[in-house]
Amino acid sequence: MTYTPIGVSFVRGKTIADSVLRVKMKLDNPTNASVKMRGVDGTISVGSDVVGAFASKPFEIKQGENFFDLDFKILPNSAGSIFLQAVINKKTPVFKVTLNKRTQFITTSETFDLNA
Repeated sequence: MTYTPIGVSFVRGKTIADSVLRVKMKLDNPTNASVKMRGVDGTISVGSDVVGAFASKPFEIKQGENFFDLDFKILPNSAGSIFLQAVINKKTPVFKVTLNKRTQFITTSETFDLNA
């Protein structure tokens, strides 16, 4: 299976604590079978500062192309200063995503960078 980030957006809530960083993902499952997942969880960070966290419920990956969103709940204590620095410096931060993918039998981790 191949995971590819295809977009990122900021979804504003009533407060920063209600906001999410949404990473749109494309997943290619080249097998002829569906794969049952116990879930996916992970973090999104800038440098060494974690700015959001994500966790899914169990789900099934169908064969072929699949599209889904990872909504990382913003952690206001660390995210506020990161976003303020980005505005002041007029530079978009590089986000590092760490995902833990849990199938019925094994867990694998993946890390990738994305630009907002």
